[in-house]
This record gives sequence, C-alpha cells and structure tokens, in this order.
Amino acid sequence: MEYVPAAFWAVIIVLWLASAVFCAWLAEVKGRDGFWWILWGLLFGIVALIAIAGAPSVPDRLERQCPNCDESISVKALVCHWCGTPQSNPQSPPSSDIDALAAEEASAVNTEDQIDDDWKMVMAVGIGVIAFIVIAIIVVSAATGD
Repeated sequence: MEYVPAAFWAVIIVLWLASAVFCAWLAEVKGRDGFWWILWGLLFGIVALIAIAGAPSVPDRLERQCPNCDESISVKALVCHWCGTPQSNPQSPPSSDIDALAAEEASAVNTEDQIDDDWKMVMAVGIGVIAFIVIAIIVVSAATGD
C-alpha cells in the first residue's frame, strides 16, 4: 500500500467542508433549510451539492394573521394551530390581502428569470465539480510521484 501524504487528505477535507457550506448557502438562496443541507453536504459532499443545485426553488408560503391571537397561519387553515380558533372562509385570504396575493402570483408566473438563475447555479456547481476533480488528480499525482 502506497503512502498518501497529509496534503492530499487536507485538500479532500477542505473541499468536502467547502461543498457542505456551499450546500447550506445554496439551500438558503433557494428558500430551503440551510441547516439540513449542511448536514447533507457533510454526509454526501459533492453529491449533495449537485442535488441542491438541481433542486427547484421553494415558493413563498401564503399566510394570513389569526384574528384571535395574531399569529401567522396558512390561508387554507381551518383552525389556528396556535390558539385553536376556527377560521372563517379558510380557502381564501382576507379581502384586504387578495390584491397583494394576486400581484404576487402574477409576478411568480414569469419564471424565466428563475430558470436562468437555476442554470447559473448548476453551471457554478459543474465548474466546482470539475475543479474538485482536477485538484484531486494533481494532489494524487504529486503524492504518488507520477
């Protein structure tokens, strides 16, 4: 068995940790929980990074305020999960929010910019994967003396 220098393992560990941190950042950008994605990044490294780069962004959740406790609840909630108050007309938001929600949904219809942003992220991850492979090959070549 050949000796593998510590520099090789140091590069692998740094790249592994960098991919985990980048997973968390990318997850936050896409509206997902960065904590869980940093864990996935630590467990699966570059594979998790590729997964989150290809994952779609999460749309914002439509919410309204409970009239009793003033906590945020889903527009479709039948009962407030904070205070248990039954909600009137749970399928539609209060009339004051309808115009704001309609404008938000109209802006969400145009997803061309989102698709462009997703492709930029996928390209950045692809470049990172290629850089990871090139650095690993250089370190292994230097370690084995080839």
